[in-house]
Amino acid sequence: MPRGGRGEGGGCLGTFGQGGGWGAGEETLQTTENNIEIGGTKVPAGTYSLYLQPGANGPAKVLVNKQTGQWGTKHDESQDFAKIELAKNPLSPAVNQFAIALEKDAKGMGGKLRLEWETTEYTAPITVEK
Repeated sequence: MPRGGRGEGGGCLGTFGQGGGWGAGEETLQTTENNIEIGGTKVPAGTYSLYLQPGANGPAKVLVNKQTGQWGTKHDESQDFAKIELAKNPLSPAVNQFAIALEKDAKGMGGKLRLEWETTEYTAPITVEK
């Protein structure tokens, strides 16, 4: 059983097949001044709420939502701009806290979105338009 009973699909990262906030509390926001591409999906510059939809036996999806200002648990699916599939990989050693990281590539115009929780890592490439 995951530590604290809050593992993937059981709390912190939402329920399998449903969009949930990235933790407990206010929504997680993404604000960009440039158009970006996440996992092959173009996202125009602006501010979006981000949610995670974990898969029971496969990849998860990051939900890019046009609505902002709501509590992190109030996901309105009709406001989803995009559902972007994330690669799922085992993570070792395990991490105790949910972590979100953006890793810059050597050229400085993109990199990788990385989400880590316990023994699972989700990733997607990111590129930034000039």
